[in-house]
Amino acid sequence: MDESDAVVDEIKTTTGMRSIDWTRGDGHWRLNGRPYFQALCLDQGYWDRTFMTPPSHEACRLDVELGKRMGFNGCRKHQKVEDPLFYYWADRLGYLVWGEMANAYEFGDAAVAGGGGGGGDSYAQRFDREWEEAVRLVVNRPCVVAWTPVNESWGYPDLKGSADQRNHVRSLYYRTKTLDPTRGVNDNCGWEHVLSDLSTFHDYADGPELEKTCADFAAIMGPKAGRDLFVREIKGEGDGRGRDAGCAHVEGAPVMCTEFGGVNIAAAASTDQTRDWGYTTASDPEDLLKRVDRLVKGVVKGGHCVAFVYTQL
Repeated sequence: MDESDAVVDEIKTTTGMRSIDWTRGDGHWRLNGRPYFQALCLDQGYWDRTFMTPPSHEACRLDVELGKRMGFNGCRKHQKVEDPLFYYWADRLGYLVWGEMANAYEFGDAAVAGGGGGGGDSYAQRFDREWEEAVRLVVNRPCVVAWTPVNESWGYPDLKGSADQRNHVRSLYYRTKTLDPTRGVNDNCGWEHVLSDLSTFHDYADGPELEKTCADFAAIMGPKAGRDLFVREIKGEGDGRGRDAGCAHVEGAPVMCTEFGGVNIAAAASTDQTRDWGYTTASDPEDLLKRVDRLVKGVVKGGHCVAFVYTQL
């Protein structure tokens, strides 16, 4: 409004309201006060012609719509900070999203030489800065319901024995909580948890074996891919430098199978394709559906998991 009360500019926006709760100690994850099972897919945000850049506004909407049509109520946006358009459509269409960061494979806390945008900064410093930017980008999006700064110990290859690497993961947990105390933090998705609100695990076993694991709480809490689900104590030496108390499942924290599946389908004999990605291979479309059906039911029937993330779109 100007001095004569005439409108000189206006903007229209929206407000989304919802509550989430994982802290009651009964194993449930709640949306708007009620237990809510998250049936999520792993979504790496690839497009066939433009790779990791959405080719259009409608492409982001279509990804959400197709995910919902397949029966998912959300996604774990995997190893990528997505275009804001994606979160806009997730808000509008009602699709839960887990915010995540792209990880490196090696850890470094010493300053590095060289130019570029991060010249002189260590890996840890650059990661801190970029993760904070990623959180701030979508912190006001109601569709975002959890944060995952690290996946499968990528960038932290010695969580078994390095207190320094563990401490950086802890710092990411607390940094995230400082920026946003309203959402749960999944510190290191899949295994080797250091400090986490959610007990998440990855298991790419086929249907019968996965079904057996998910029916047994002790098996869920057991090692995954040769690594402990929670880091153990480091006893340390001498003056105690490097000692670490380790971590354990918090009784009543939500348990979630945050990666499973990965079923591919055999290439047709008429193609020259000899290899495709997948952990197990279905012989035909009917076999594919049977395998997926048993995998999903295997995770759910045991009664311990309150969410799953199927791999993948």
